[in-house]
Amino acid sequence: MKCIGTFVILAILNLVSVLAGPPPTIWVTSGDLEYYMPGGTNFFIASTPVNMNAKTITVKPTITYNGKKYNTRYFSGNFKNSACERIIFPSSITNEIDIAGFETAKKLKVIQVDARKARIPQTYSQYVSRNVLIEGAGVENLMINYAKELLASGNFRGIPKYDANNIDARKCSLYNIDKFVHNNFKYVSNPYDNYENGVHTLLFKEGNSLGLARATRVLAIAAGYNRDAIRTGGDDMNFGFNYVEFEKKWYIMDFPFTTYSTMDRDQCHPNFKTSSELIPSLNSFYGKGVSISSNSFVIHHGVLGFNGEVGDPKKENFKSFLQRKNLGTLM
Repeated sequence: MKCIGTFVILAILNLVSVLAGPPPTIWVTSGDLEYYMPGGTNFFIASTPVNMNAKTITVKPTITYNGKKYNTRYFSGNFKNSACERIIFPSSITNEIDIAGFETAKKLKVIQVDARKARIPQTYSQYVSRNVLIEGAGVENLMINYAKELLASGNFRGIPKYDANNIDARKCSLYNIDKFVHNNFKYVSNPYDNYENGVHTLLFKEGNSLGLARATRVLAIAAGYNRDAIRTGGDDMNFGFNYVEFEKKWYIMDFPFTTYSTMDRDQCHPNFKTSSELIPSLNSFYGKGVSISSNSFVIHHGVLGFNGEVGDPKKENFKSFLQRKNLGTLM
């Protein structure tokens, strides 16, 4: 009888659970936005603007409901007919937050990401104009996380990580990353419309040589390569490229003048040039009246090149930089 009684109680509890249905979604208005907690979860999602005329909207890190604080874990706003021009994800957001839903914000100009653990979807470029700027203290982490997911989505396995004692592995790593960019990104010569911005180059899979160099460096960092052993620079005219260091000797890994044979498959062919090996290609491109010298080569400070990333000077002479930091020699 005891067993039958237990069975009856369990059946009644199950029936009550079914009749009660799932927990209701909770809606809370706080600051510039309406937030909601889907039934059965313990976090809030930032949603629709409360004031449709507000030009700047800040996402709250936590929402208080019934005396308890809950983290804001997602942003998925409906900004149709909103005047919002800037969305801010402040540094006070300390948990991981996924940010999406910008396609309805037609007047949006800036996504300011100061939060350190923000994630942006791989589908971002399908819905948002490349004219929307992404800036803020959390952008580097945002794009490194994006790059990690991009490499994973491309089944890009087996990248040798940075190893100070294994130059061959380091060269193989960079070679495969550079080839990955060649095969999945589009080179454009346009110096405008954010094509030299590493953020936009990664998101939209196209950029000029400087943008592609920056994207390549971020992908290398995401794969575990030492950021100080690969730097982004250029000829201080039209072309950007990366400098890579092997035993305090710096070589050039360039994009526009590099070609890949369909026969090389995944072999790690040398892909690093001295400045004297690259300069003939540059002079050939520029034509008569221009004579390129490695003495004019520059380094671009910062990783991605977005607005406000680094203070002035944003670039300097590369040879002077190496001498000032005692980092070696440009080959």
